Amino acid sequence: MTRGVYRGQDVAVKKLLLQSVPEEIIPEFEHEVKLMKSLHHPNIVQFIGASNVRNNLAIVIEYAPLGSLASAIKKQKISYSLKIAILIETAKALQFLHSNGIVHRDIKPQNILVFSLEPRAPVHVKLTDFGTARFVPEQATNVTRNIGTCGYMAPESLGKKPKIAKSADIYSYAILMWEVMFERVPFEDMKWQSDIETHVLAGDRLPFPSSPQVHRD
Repeated sequence: MTRGVYRGQDVAVKKLLLQSVPEEIIPEFEHEVKLMKSLHHPNIVQFIGASNVRNNLAIVIEYAPLGSLASAIKKQKISYSLKIAILIETAKALQFLHSNGIVHRDIKPQNILVFSLEPRAPVHVKLTDFGTARFVPEQATNVTRNIGTCGYMAPESLGKKPKIAKSADIYSYAILMWEVMFERVPFEDMKWQSDIETHVLAGDRLPFPSSPQVHRD
């Protein structure tokens, strides 16, 4: 992301960092732009505009002054009550997507932007990055390849016959909750993605620490 200014407003520019854009990337880029244009919710990042000039593809969104939730957790202590507020706002964004037949497919702290850490702020976080999001029917839909970030992917999104399903987002949200509350990276002791995949497909789950990292207001 690059910070910029558009018509007096601070914005973030997400550029496709490729020397040459393959043909198959163009439809995916146009899909993300079209989807973001249609999403209007307090906890979903605001779409500003896009550049569709070949080899210079970029999406412009509102600027988040505190960066991602992943970086915010590393930089400062977040109180228990504020963690709950952040998780509730993320759940609202996810519920909005699902009620409109959309599965995000990459729920993780890096894709949650922080706009305020003031306890009484009307909005603390907004969900972003809809490059992998898809419209799906109520029943799970088969896909040809795994999409997402391995440590947050549900069993149905892994293996030889992955599926797109709302349940996969809910699983990812549960991993997100674990990470936010316990301030630990999921599966941090596993070196390879294949190890994580084998672990999850076997039905094993993350350990449950004795207590969350609680920081009082």
